[in-house]
Amino acid sequence: MTEFIMIHGGQPKTPGFCDRSGWYYGVQFGYKSYAPCKMLDYVQGDWQTYLQALQSTGATQAVVADFRERDEYKVIHKRMVDVAAIGVTPIVVAKFHGSLRLIPEYVIGIKSRVGLSVPTGHMNDGFLPDIAEFKAFSSARRDLHFLGGHPDQWLYLKKYYADVADTVSIDGNTMYRHAFQYGKMWSRNGYYHEFRGQCKSTNAMTIASMRNAVRYFERGWLHTSNKKPSKRVINCQQQLGLIGIQKTFI
Repeated sequence: MTEFIMIHGGQPKTPGFCDRSGWYYGVQFGYKSYAPCKMLDYVQGDWQTYLQALQSTGATQAVVADFRERDEYKVIHKRMVDVAAIGVTPIVVAKFHGSLRLIPEYVIGIKSRVGLSVPTGHMNDGFLPDIAEFKAFSSARRDLHFLGGHPDQWLYLKKYYADVADTVSIDGNTMYRHAFQYGKMWSRNGYYHEFRGQCKSTNAMTIASMRNAVRYFERGWLHTSNKKPSKRVINCQQQLGLIGIQKTFI
């Protein structure tokens, strides 16, 4: 069963959204937490303070770092050990081709997760290794965690990696952002409905979106318009080298 987590610290209403939608609550390190957390997301800050925050919030999984360069391996491995030593599942976000080879599957008996940054369409945004890398650099099925993105992208990527990895957790706050900024709600059938100007409660739309995202994902049917994938899914296909410029790895 895939776990859904809304990473949205600093917003006191978010734990309630999660409770009412079946999602877990998470916080980016440095933001105030309004409830016990399932996950902490590390971007920057004092590492020892981060470890203390993991223990005080009760988080069971945590981002260790974005793995951008090969020479970061020793630091990242040390952080994986630090996190696993307190019983928390480490997530390392792969950011370059070949990084899977350097992310150990187990650390102190705890299975790590490979974090994949889902592209949202911005230049140089996101990173997705292709299946060949998993086959070349992993001796067993890996556990995946998706960071950001939209439900149709999550479902597409789950299906794409199904032969080599298990999608065990997903985080994002797009449900909240689309409701409050654009007046949109995700449909269980796989697309956004716009309710701008119809006096719909943005809180209710957020909760409905979160519930529908789970239903859609578990249903496993990738909605397409006129038999064409959404631009969001196309972004994933471009990152994977399935269309456009073919990516390589060493």
